[in-house]
Amino acid sequence: MAEKLSPLELIHPDGFARTVSVLGSGCPTRLRPERPAPGVDARSELVVLAPTPPELKSHDWLDKATDAAVEGLAEDGVLYVLAPRRSRSRIARRLSKHGLEIQLTLLHDPDVEASRYLVPLSLSTGSYAFTNLIPTRRGRRRLALLTLAVPLGPRFLARTLRSVGFVARAPGARPLFDWAFRLDGCRQDAHLAVITTSWRGPIGSLVLLRFGDRARYPTAVAKISPVAPSRGALDEEATVLRRIGAAAQQAGADVPEPIVVGRLDSRPLMLQTVVGGRSAAAILGDFPDRHDHVAEKLIDWIERWNVETRTVSPLTGERLEHEVQSSARRLAPLLEHGDAYSARLEQLCDEVLGLPSPFVARHNDLTMVNIFISASGRLGVVDWEAARESGLPLVDFYYAIVDATAATTRYRDRRQAFLSCFAENGERARTTRRFEQRLISSLGIVTPVAELCFHACWLQYALHEVRHVPSSEGQAFLEILRSVAGDDLREPQSAP
Repeated sequence: MAEKLSPLELIHPDGFARTVSVLGSGCPTRLRPERPAPGVDARSELVVLAPTPPELKSHDWLDKATDAAVEGLAEDGVLYVLAPRRSRSRIARRLSKHGLEIQLTLLHDPDVEASRYLVPLSLSTGSYAFTNLIPTRRGRRRLALLTLAVPLGPRFLARTLRSVGFVARAPGARPLFDWAFRLDGCRQDAHLAVITTSWRGPIGSLVLLRFGDRARYPTAVAKISPVAPSRGALDEEATVLRRIGAAAQQAGADVPEPIVVGRLDSRPLMLQTVVGGRSAAAILGDFPDRHDHVAEKLIDWIERWNVETRTVSPLTGERLEHEVQSSARRLAPLLEHGDAYSARLEQLCDEVLGLPSPFVARHNDLTMVNIFISASGRLGVVDWEAARESGLPLVDFYYAIVDATAATTRYRDRRQAFLSCFAENGERARTTRRFEQRLISSLGIVTPVAELCFHACWLQYALHEVRHVPSSEGQAFLEILRSVAGDDLREPQSAP
């Protein structure tokens, strides 16, 4: 299997770097390339210069590292600098003396370590990202946009913001992000893009939103798997979109349409159309009081989509093993009373075995970051790589209602959002019950099956988190599952 693709490689004209050099110890794991270093007398297509404060204090370390970075850079290569604020000007001056020019400056949001968003500090990309994508405080967003709009504003932000990196290159090198514009023959003089990374960790796709000449909105979206499996999630996403995308649209949501499906250096790649609107995460971060309105709009769509794709069949032992039992056994050692919880679920599975249950199409990642709402109120849903044509009902609902609640505090505490929805006296428990009852009634779900779906939801997300998300980044879904396993929550309502 090929090495994991770094988000920084997407900046290169080819979208990947065959050889990489990392100078300094300040490059975080999420960004660190896994490519081999160049051989003797060979040059690197990507050089990351990331000094730490102790390295900067070392006598002439920075000068030697900067010189080595320039000398080892390939003709069309990218030199990416991640440095503390006080050293950036010094590095830029030294690179200029070597004949390199600063071609791009990117903000890493929320910080360099997490790097969920890599946003070029230009008015077009900054306006779109801060307004439509990133949940951030209104005052901070307004100040950033005002600063980007003045002539020297981007340079000021590049020098003063903490989480900033910049690209230095030789004049005349091929355009940055060129690969993304070649996919469909798009001809643009200016090549800019916003890069986003996935909460799903190393198996989640990297996403690049492509911007053309002075465009205020992206012209297309490229998704790339960071690894190179024989068949990846993006292959499945294209297939699933073709099979269930029409039903999702008929139910009232815009979905992306594949433009190009192929490979980038053996990695699955898909170029998609853009879904318009503003992310629900950004909306709810600005206007928490719109929670019920946004949730109602989303539940309306889930209900119509579920009814449209609904089939009914008995719950089999194989299905129960896949959806609940195997996950419970794997996670039991991580729970305080894991064995008792697993035994309780075994008993529930025995109770529902053979009962008829609806099965529906599932998105499996209805975070508010993936929900867009247009100015006219039209819903849009993106990121379908985890979607499946058939699965237990209610799972999308349970996840989405908690995520919407978490979005009202810009994801400060996801477990508290869960308790707000599902604890007996939670702030949003009454609204959650009302939405839940609607779906249970519409789909004809009996009480024990609804309870099964509730557990299946949190087992699924906790297991994925434990498998793929480093514990250093927090394990909110495991904390939620611990609350579920504590058996101090209300039970799902039954259909009348």
